[in-house]
Amino acid sequence: MDGVVVLSNPNSGRNFRDKSRFKTIQKIVGNRGIVYSTKNPDCLEKILSDLPKHDPKALIISGGDGTVSTVVTKLMRYWPGEKELPVLGVIPSGTINILAKEYTSNKKTPLRPFRYFKNLFNDADQLDYLRGMVSLPEERLFYKDVDFMKVSDNNGLCTYGFSAGAGLIVDLLHEYYKAKHLKLIKMSSMAVHLMWSALFNGKYYQSLNKKHSFSVNGDEPEDYLWIVSQTLQSVGTPKSSPFYKAQLCSGKFHTMGAKFNLDKFIRYFPAFYSGDEIPGMLDIQTDSIVLSSEQEFAYQVNGDLDYLGKPFKACILKMEHGITCKIVQPRN
Repeated sequence: MDGVVVLSNPNSGRNFRDKSRFKTIQKIVGNRGIVYSTKNPDCLEKILSDLPKHDPKALIISGGDGTVSTVVTKLMRYWPGEKELPVLGVIPSGTINILAKEYTSNKKTPLRPFRYFKNLFNDADQLDYLRGMVSLPEERLFYKDVDFMKVSDNNGLCTYGFSAGAGLIVDLLHEYYKAKHLKLIKMSSMAVHLMWSALFNGKYYQSLNKKHSFSVNGDEPEDYLWIVSQTLQSVGTPKSSPFYKAQLCSGKFHTMGAKFNLDKFIRYFPAFYSGDEIPGMLDIQTDSIVLSSEQEFAYQVNGDLDYLGKPFKACILKMEHGITCKIVQPRN
C-alpha cells in the first residue's frame, strides 16, 4: 500500500527505550509514505491539521492505547465531517496496547504463553505488521471496524477512546504507573500483593477496596467498586473477553460495574476474565451512559489518567458512541 502516514510517539515505552526504532520505521516505509515523530502536542497538532491535504490511504500509529486516543481526538478536530476517515493501523509501542493486540495480531496463532511473553520483548514481530502493510497490494489487505466512544465531562473535556471508567481501575493504574520500568514485573507484584493482603484484610487491600457513589443515567445513586465501558471485548491478554457484549452490535459498547467488595471480585475474576456473566453486577449493552456523583471523581480513557497534562476528573461523565474507524491488517 502506498500513501501511508506514520505517526511515531517518541515518548511511548518501546519507542523511548529504542531510539533507533524511528529510523527502522522510516526504512520500512521508504517512498511509500511519510513518517513523522510527534515530539510534543504542538507538533502533533500541526501534523494532523495538515493531514486532510495529504489524504492518506492509511494512518499508522506507533504508540500505545493512550497515543491512539490522543491522535483520534485531535484528528476529529480537523478532519472534514463529510469525508471518510482514513483507515487506521497500530504498531504496539506503548505501555498498554489492547487495541493493537485485539485488531492487528494474528488470532489464528494458537495460544502459547511462552511465545506471548517472548513477543512482548521482540520488536521484530511488531514491525512485521508495518512491513506487511506497506509491502502488500491493497487487495491483500482487509479491514475490521472498531467503535470509539466519545467521552465528555462537565469540565468541557472531550476525548475519543475504546475504554473509559472510574473507581478501582483508576487506583490500579495510579499504582501501575509508579513503575518507570519493568512494568510487567510491577503488574505481577501488584497482583500477588493484593491477594496476600486480601487474606488478612491488610492496608493494601483496604486502600483499593474503596467504593464511590454513582448515579447511572439519573437513577438513584449506588456504591460501586468500579464502572468501566469498553468497545473491545479483550483486555489485551490471551483468551480474555470480559466485555463480551462489546462487539455484538455496531455502534454500542459494553458497560460493567461491580457493586460488591474487592475480595468477592477477586473470587469472580477468572469468570470475569473469560467473559462469563457474573451475578450482582451492572452489565448492559448501550450506546450512551452517564455517570454522575456529588463528589468529583477521577476517570481513565484508554488507560490514561489525563489528556495532555489535564487530569481526567469530573462530577459528570458521559460515554456515548462516537465514531467507527476501520483498522487495516495484512491478509495472511
